[in-house]
Amino acid sequence: MGNATHTVRKLAAETRVRATPMPAWQAWAEPERLKDWFMDEAAGEPSPGSEMTLGSSAFGMTAKVRVLQSVPGERFVIEWPGQPGRPQEEPRLWDISVTREGGEAVVRVVSSGFGEGEDWDDEYEGEQDGWPVALASYKYYVENHFGERRREITALRPVRERQADLRPFFTKPDLLYRWLTNKGELGAKGSVYSLELKDGRVWNGEVLVEAGNQCCISVRELDGVAALMSFIGQNGQRMAGVSVSAWKLEEASARELASTLNAALDALARPEN
Repeated sequence: MGNATHTVRKLAAETRVRATPMPAWQAWAEPERLKDWFMDEAAGEPSPGSEMTLGSSAFGMTAKVRVLQSVPGERFVIEWPGQPGRPQEEPRLWDISVTREGGEAVVRVVSSGFGEGEDWDDEYEGEQDGWPVALASYKYYVENHFGERRREITALRPVRERQADLRPFFTKPDLLYRWLTNKGELGAKGSVYSLELKDGRVWNGEVLVEAGNQCCISVRELDGVAALMSFIGQNGQRMAGVSVSAWKLEEASARELASTLNAALDALARPEN
C-alpha cells in the first residue's frame, strides 16, 4: 500500500552491519527492537496501512506515523505527520532499505519531504548531522546486543551559543575541561580516545562519528555509545546535550552518571562558557 517517492529536499545515509538482513530490518520495524536502541516509546504493527506510535521522552517527541511499505528483511517506509502552521509540499518520509552484500547487511536510510526556506533549514540540518550518529548507535546495537534493552541517559540544556560555536566544546581538551572532563580529547573518526570525566570515571573507546554539530563515541566501560550534540529544538531553541545508550550499566551507576552529565550540561550552559 502506498508508493514511497522522494522529491523536494532529501537526505540519505548508509551503514553496513555484520548481520543478516532480517535482524537489520527488525531493528527499524519492530516496536520491541526499536525500544532496544532508538525510541523509548514504540507501539503498533509494522504492516502496510497500519499506524504506529513512536516517541522519545528525552527529546519530548511523540508522533503517530503511517506505515506505507513493509517487506520483512528488505524495506520499511513510514510517513510522519505534518506540523500545524508549516506549509508542506510533500509527505515527510523515512525509507529504510536493507540489502545483502557478502556477509553483511547494507542499510540505507532516505529521509525526504523537507521544504525550502528557513522554516525547514533547522530540521534539515539537524537530521543531516543526526543520521550518522543514529546509524552508529544502530550498528553497535545490531552487531553486539540485538534483542537486548539498552539503558538510556540523556541530559539536555538550552544554550545561547550558535551551533557552530559549540562544536569545539565536544572535541578540544581545554574546552571539554570547562564542562565535561578533567582530561582528554576526541580526535577524528576512527581514532581511539581516553577521557576522564569530572567525577573521576574514565571512558575509553573509538570516535565513531564526527558530523557537523554532533559526534558519537563507543564507550567500553558502558558497553555502549555516547553522543555529544547541539541542535535546534522543536521550539527553535538551541540545545546542547549528551545521550548515552549503555548495555552494561547498573541502575545505581546510571543514576550517578546522570547526575554527572546534568552537572556538565549546567556548566556548558553557563553564560561564561
